[in-house]
Amino acid sequence: MWLTYGLDDHGALVAVADAPRGKTLLRCPSCAGQLTAKKGQVVGHHFAHTGETCRAVDRADDAIALPLYDQFHLQLSGRELQLLLRELWATYGTGTVYPPSKARRLTQRLEARGVLAWNAYQRRGRGGYEITKLGKIPVGALSLRLFTEVQEPLLHQKHVELELAAQDARTRSPLLLDQALTDLRIYRAQWRRILSTTLYFLEVQAAGETLYKIGVTQRSVDDRVAEISQELRAVAGDVTIRVLDAWPQRGNIELYFKHRYQAEQRRLGSLTEYFAFADVRPVLADLRRMPIKGLTPLEQAVLADAPTAIEVELAAAAEARRQEQKARARSAAIAAGMAVARDQGVHVGRPAGAEATEAFLAKDTSQRVVAALRDDPGLSIRTAAQAAGVSINTVRKVAAAIGHVFC
Repeated sequence: MWLTYGLDDHGALVAVADAPRGKTLLRCPSCAGQLTAKKGQVVGHHFAHTGETCRAVDRADDAIALPLYDQFHLQLSGRELQLLLRELWATYGTGTVYPPSKARRLTQRLEARGVLAWNAYQRRGRGGYEITKLGKIPVGALSLRLFTEVQEPLLHQKHVELELAAQDARTRSPLLLDQALTDLRIYRAQWRRILSTTLYFLEVQAAGETLYKIGVTQRSVDDRVAEISQELRAVAGDVTIRVLDAWPQRGNIELYFKHRYQAEQRRLGSLTEYFAFADVRPVLADLRRMPIKGLTPLEQAVLADAPTAIEVELAAAAEARRQEQKARARSAAIAAGMAVARDQGVHVGRPAGAEATEAFLAKDTSQRVVAALRDDPGLSIRTAAQAAGVSINTVRKVAAAIGHVFC
């Protein structure tokens, strides 16, 4: 599993896209080891440990990967993909599919994974299999609008799973909790990055032909267009660029667009985000059918980099422990000071006669006793104490101060 985020000196996560190539001052979020940014043209950009790779990063799972962001084969096995792509889709497309009888177990596995679904109403009630929305993603057959409908619930679901994993780790060990919190923070950083970017689609006139470019930017589209113009002049001479449209907070679409339209992809030198469409109108319509992105409360919290629920709980618990330790330290200091005073023969406690009669009678408890005795001078000490909600000793002190005599 590649590492795409490192920690700076302030503990903030920094994406590999924002780091210079080569050795950096960033540290691994899991082991604090120094990181080197690997930013070649073949393998995806990622961090590598300058020293030995830690076990947390060496995991072979997708613990913190964004669902359907840069991998579209649904983690299907080679045999499962072959059945889906080369036999079912290639033969039947969006219609009713007829898996071969010899692939019965593979068919059952694809059905369990949500790739195939049985439709009892197909073939005049005899039933048949259909390739689901999820199953159309590996072949790039799902529209961009439907892709967002499939992916976005998965992004939320993965976040819930990581939060639950952190809650579980909290009851097991500090080491597991640290790793679970790191996983959650990196996942949120990746999600925040795609929520904070704008997807753009450009028409590019270069080298006597018309090409199209898909991309994302966290800055203004105009600033990005200026950079693209400069890049293209080095490989294509004079260029003219026109912005066809842009979609804020749609950074999740760029890589699936490339997957969906890979047959029309055109490489310009080392640049891979260009396409040659015979008719761009259906493609632009595919993009424009995406709904305007509305942020859920969770997405708003992710975009604002707000602490997670478990981080709030841990911070509150840590503050409670700090206050408890502070109170204990204060009590210990007072006790030590009183012990020293007693050893030196100094009186410890409230000085005799320190509280004036007026101040004592002005207290709320004393006033309740005075009111009870005024309303019924014949009350006994115990009854007066019950009526005023105070101790018997308090009643005696008030009676003595006002000259009241109990019968």
